[in-house]
Amino acid sequence: MSWTDILDFLEFALISSTGLALYFAPTLIAHKRKPLAAFTVYNVNIFLGWTGVGWLYALYLSLRSPAEE
Repeated sequence: MSWTDILDFLEFALISSTGLALYFAPTLIAHKRKPLAAFTVYNVNIFLGWTGVGWLYALYLSLRSPAEE
């Protein structure tokens, strides 16, 4: 195993971790702000987040104020 292989793996791991963190950002925000709504945001994020529009909707749900619920 050469240094190039190790660096390629580390690059892949960093990009994958960053991508997952960005994908689940609405869920993490919702959990931090209001844990009761986090389950709904999680479901929208898992089932519709891949569409882009679903991810934006999950982000909207996680950022809206509790008075809007």
